Amino acid sequence: MLSGVLRSPVSFFEATPRGRILNRFTTDMDFVDARVFLPGKQAVQNTLLTLAKVAVIATQSPVVIAVTTVLLVLGGFAMSLAVKVSHKARFGDSLATSRVFQIVTETVDALSSLRAYGVLERFQRHYCRLTDETMRAFGLFTTCYRLTRAIASSAAFLVVLSTLLANTAFAGDGGPNPSSLGLALSAACSVPLGLMTLGIMLFSVLQMVVAFERCLEYTELSPEKDVGETWTEEKKAAVAESLAKWPTEGKVEFHSYSASYKPGILPNVLNNVTFTAEAREKIGVVGRTGAGKSSMVLALLRMLEASEGRILIDGVDIREVPLPKLRRSITVIPQCVLNHLRTKNIIITPKKLNRIVLPRVGCRYVG
Repeated sequence: MLSGVLRSPVSFFEATPRGRILNRFTTDMDFVDARVFLPGKQAVQNTLLTLAKVAVIATQSPVVIAVTTVLLVLGGFAMSLAVKVSHKARFGDSLATSRVFQIVTETVDALSSLRAYGVLERFQRHYCRLTDETMRAFGLFTTCYRLTRAIASSAAFLVVLSTLLANTAFAGDGGPNPSSLGLALSAACSVPLGLMTLGIMLFSVLQMVVAFERCLEYTELSPEKDVGETWTEEKKAAVAESLAKWPTEGKVEFHSYSASYKPGILPNVLNNVTFTAEAREKIGVVGRTGAGKSSMVLALLRMLEASEGRILIDGVDIREVPLPKLRRSITVIPQCVLNHLRTKNIIITPKKLNRIVLPRVGCRYVG
């Protein structure tokens, strides 16, 4: 699942809230990895024990087999309805929990801005509303859980009642055999607890299937398109050998490069970009917010779809380089927003450097 998410295109992360991804890797993975084994084991154990007890009852009262069969059919139908409703409630609970995770992460990231604009109370009300939706879905889930337990206990008590009536009604002239009646009732009295436990365990296991389906969905995500998907093994080996020491210098060339986050849907964020950065040359990119500075870095990593043009690194078109090799060969230092107590000129320049020198140096690097 982690591999599927990491190999997904940028459009997946733009369309998927972070809270939903976080919910998959926390709540759903916890159900699959830690909680499904014990209920599954107990469900199998209780199934075998209950069948053995019903078999003991049937040796003394064969009529109980027919009663048990009818109860299993009716109870199975009622439980299937309860499980379907609980599945919907579980999906609703998961979606609501994802929204709660999303608003928490977004609020923490933008906490300073929210305080500055005085909108914390509005976000608190929104959080409380999402929490109420989560509680409503969880309440419906709990109701289905209790209904399943009530169905199992009712069926079990009907088994006990049918055992008692069968042994007394078909006893004959001499009355019921005390030993047979005692054995049948002893086995029947332990059926209610077994059936209630079995119903609870089956309900829990079936609910965890929902978490498994949600995790399985992320293992089948469409990965990014890579150039080596259609290559033969011989060509992959040849390309890997030719690119073993690439890149050696680090010369970067943009040739009439244009790119978009969603070609054909969104406009280009880079339009006809052409420049050459020589090996070991330091350059600076200047532009307003949204001008495409970060998009140029994403283009180097092929996280953007090129509309036209190409990018060369040491004379090699990056479209011909497999993605794992390309991204292992390029190092990117993420940009961080920092608040300095002193002026930027004093911090990032030597002490004796004039304040006017810094913009001149920047313009010289940009060209």
